[in-house]
Amino acid sequence: EKAGDPRLLARTWLHDEGQISEVVELARDLLFVCEVGEDNMWFQLFHHLLSQHQHRVLLQTVTMLQRSGLLSRLCFGLFGGQVLSVLATLCAEAANRLAQVLLAVMDRRYVDNAP
Repeated sequence: EKAGDPRLLARTWLHDEGQISEVVELARDLLFVCEVGEDNMWFQLFHHLLSQHQHRVLLQTVTMLQRSGLLSRLCFGLFGGQVLSVLATLCAEAANRLAQVLLAVMDRRYVDNAP
């Protein structure tokens, strides 16, 4: 990696300011626009987003990659197993969060309709 390499810049942003979702989105957009196809770089981004609980950005990223056709290539690449694992974890966390929201709505409805 040389100076000006988008992977180096994205990696630096994730390391230094990765807790800020806008910075992570900028790193993702840089990788996407520069058509970085390196499986490991995308896996690092997925892993970072999941570990920082930045689910909205992760879901946007997966959608962008799916629409571009890059997601299927990543899933069968060198880091395909890890990419699929991150996506499975995202799905499980999303399902858990949805269940929590539904239970809260049901509890509130029960309280509101109690005699």
